[in-house]
Amino acid sequence: MNKLLLLGITGSGKSTISRPIGYAFGLKVLEVDQEVIRLNNGLWPKDGDIIRKCMMATNDTALKMGGILYVTSWLNKQDIKKFYENGFKIIELHADFEELLKQKIKRDNPPQNQIDQFKEDSEGYYEVINDQEIQPLLTLSLDTTNMPIKSVINSILKALK
Repeated sequence: MNKLLLLGITGSGKSTISRPIGYAFGLKVLEVDQEVIRLNNGLWPKDGDIIRKCMMATNDTALKMGGILYVTSWLNKQDIKKFYENGFKIIELHADFEELLKQKIKRDNPPQNQIDQFKEDSEGYYEVINDQEIQPLLTLSLDTTNMPIKSVINSILKALK
């Protein structure tokens, strides 16, 4: 296995487990958020169009690579299908929305408009992930709510062996 897509809602544990999983399989880890910042001269863009353009460029780069663990929090159905058709095994992480929201509020203390956007983004994420066309493409879909990191890693390693 030399192509892995780690897809998960914000706060589900992607960044925490990406390095150990990448190491276990000898894969280069490419995180979309870090690439967006890199492509925007070290800053997270305030403009949504710039964010989308950077994410699309990073998706295109990842699709062409081998030996990669690509980490992202959002893909539309068409893009998930593209990754699958290009030989990526897809691991999807999710968690209880209320727990994620508590974490986000505790960590970021966001204003109400960001909380509302997080809710909207989460609904869109679950709509895509739970789609009947997407479900069969997932190697593993894992609920990480209250799951210790070691258990998450072990579940993924088991699913990929």
